[in-house]
Amino acid sequence: MSRKPLLLALALSAVCSSNAFADTLDNARSVNQGLSSLPKNQSEVFYQRSSLAKGKTADHKIHLEAGKYYTVYGDCDDNCTDLNTDLLLNGAVVDKDHLQDSAPIINVSPERSMDYVVRASMVECSSDKCDYHINVINRGEAPQTSYNSDENENVSPTEFLNRERERNLDSTGNTKNGAGEVLYKRSSMATGAHQTFHVNLKAGQPYKFYADCAPNNCSDINLKLSHGGKTLEEDTLDDRFPLFSHTPEKSGRYTLRVDMKQCQTNKCEFHVHALVNNHNYEENDGSDEVRAENLTPEQYLDYERKRNLEMVGQGDNQDAEIFYQRDKLATGKSADFSVNLKAKQHYRIFADCSPKSCGDINMELLHDGKVLDKDTDTDVYPMLFVEPEQEGKYTVRVNMEQCKEESACEFQVQIIDLKNN
Repeated sequence: MSRKPLLLALALSAVCSSNAFADTLDNARSVNQGLSSLPKNQSEVFYQRSSLAKGKTADHKIHLEAGKYYTVYGDCDDNCTDLNTDLLLNGAVVDKDHLQDSAPIINVSPERSMDYVVRASMVECSSDKCDYHINVINRGEAPQTSYNSDENENVSPTEFLNRERERNLDSTGNTKNGAGEVLYKRSSMATGAHQTFHVNLKAGQPYKFYADCAPNNCSDINLKLSHGGKTLEEDTLDDRFPLFSHTPEKSGRYTLRVDMKQCQTNKCEFHVHALVNNHNYEENDGSDEVRAENLTPEQYLDYERKRNLEMVGQGDNQDAEIFYQRDKLATGKSADFSVNLKAKQHYRIFADCSPKSCGDINMELLHDGKVLDKDTDTDVYPMLFVEPEQEGKYTVRVNMEQCKEESACEFQVQIIDLKNN
């Protein structure tokens, strides 16, 4: 299984006609192409649109070149709620995405130029047949270390983790610089066990967090970051290399929890790794408040909109947003925003206002009049990490607790779909 980058799939609006379904898949195809580092006319190496009834499968033959990094996307229409994909080589499954969603993703970096088969399985479809497509995108040169390599299957867990430690340092701009590590712990656990680790983090500083275990005895390990009992980030994908990025709002002691979901031996060796992300670190300073003094509130919101996308691994890809709204509120006033969310899907919800004009803004998420989650800390950037139990219309309520302006303070609400993040 290849390391899955922090990619976000576009959350697409509901549609009700065959033409609208076609538009949905066309939009997804365009988004997939945009996630490649190559020009659009070079990025797509395979595209096939078809339809399947519930419980049916279809095979699609693709040719992949050695040394390239590919992402295999599956997308389906809004009558489909669960589409699975398998990647096969010579009849054997080499990778798969069987998560319960309608947009499976598989990443692969072939060591040899070979013909593969992508198997699409229509797990849930509410009509006679559901439209779907398979879209293979060449994302550029393969990473230095291939996660499909048999080499990793043959090295000892200790050697594998040593290699991963070096690769994590490289990926965060800390090559041969141990000072970039803020936490490195190595341990071992049996299936079903978990361990917690504590790390001190600075406000405004971007970090990356990794957990790794060797593929010759471990197949699934999860990682979660929390503070004050609240989960901030987590990676629970079915793989052995969870990772995510986070920029703390407050300095302090944070907790990393590692769960060993599947170990084929008595115990599996693993490590947990937290590093300063020097690739994204700003040279001016780490303080939102200081930076804001040099920006108008409008400029500050532009900056935060981009920064929020970067925080969840999307750079400046605004297609990752499923909702974005700017408005103004005076002290003591509130505003409600309606948004459709999918069940069991992870979302990050941000509200921001400039500390130059705003002293405190709070946010709540409601469904059927009931508050499901809230951030009422005294700050100017509340955020929520939510996973709805039910699909439907939700309300984001923003409360302006303190506005320094005489009239009103400008703010923004931004919702990002964290699918496959």
